[in-house]
Amino acid sequence: MLKEERKTTDWLLIGAFAAVYIIWGSTYLGIRYAIESFPPFFMAGTRFLAAGLILYLTGRLKGAPVPDIKEIKTSTIAGFLLLVLGNGGLVWAELRIPSSVAALLITIEPVWIVLLLWMFKTENKPNLLTWVGILTGLGGMVFMTGTGAGKDLIKADSLSILAILISTLAWAFGSIYGTKAKFPSSPLVATGLQMLSGGIILLIISYFSGEFTNIDLHSVSSKSLWAFVYLIIFGSLIGFTAYAYLLKVAHPSQVSTYAYVNPVIAVILGVFVGNEKLTTQTMFAGGLIIIAVMVIWLSGRPKKILKQ
Repeated sequence: MLKEERKTTDWLLIGAFAAVYIIWGSTYLGIRYAIESFPPFFMAGTRFLAAGLILYLTGRLKGAPVPDIKEIKTSTIAGFLLLVLGNGGLVWAELRIPSSVAALLITIEPVWIVLLLWMFKTENKPNLLTWVGILTGLGGMVFMTGTGAGKDLIKADSLSILAILISTLAWAFGSIYGTKAKFPSSPLVATGLQMLSGGIILLIISYFSGEFTNIDLHSVSSKSLWAFVYLIIFGSLIGFTAYAYLLKVAHPSQVSTYAYVNPVIAVILGVFVGNEKLTTQTMFAGGLIIIAVMVIWLSGRPKKILKQ
């Protein structure tokens, strides 16, 4: 019986990592398509509000209790860090930066994770293997920025680049906070509350930034609409739920390896969807990133992959 439960848990772990690796890798292009017709903060806020409402109501219908004040507070903090600063900064930046470049910049996040865990003294100094993995992944990023996408980065708005770097730091804070804070016992309710709070704050930002005056639903393209639906169902309902699950059962430095895989997915989509050229340089960079993922995965200490 225990063996079967362990096997089921292993498959859940694999499926969750696959969702975060592959689905979130595709959301960069999805965001780019969605904000062609929707204002960025309005799009992000509406997306998370819709997904959060679905998750919360589903959890409550399954018998989950109403969250208490402390759980609402922690969920709001996590939603602000992960969705408002983290995702909101990314969406805003993609108005000026290509989606593949945005994905490349996100690779800095595992560095924040390791350093923050060390600074807060929740772990010992990163071991040599962890640093090898981080440097290998960053090396892959450097090689990738030598492609056409990398040249676009040089021409990009510096504020947009800064916004993405801040968003990665906020996401790292939120990820670590999510492993320690007291959330509702139901994963559906917990994730739903984070999305609801993040979505509401994003819509408030959208309103005060004047986006509401620029919304014209009649001019929304079918490509933007389908991208928006994709982001709700796959990026939020499936992807974020998988990420929240991983934060509870896996080591933060291992969970953060999605930031190395996502750029590879983004580049692949650029080739087959955006008709970009796949160069030898890009393939070599992708290989370095995959190696970095495996190295960081193997170096995750002191916790094991699954919490006991």
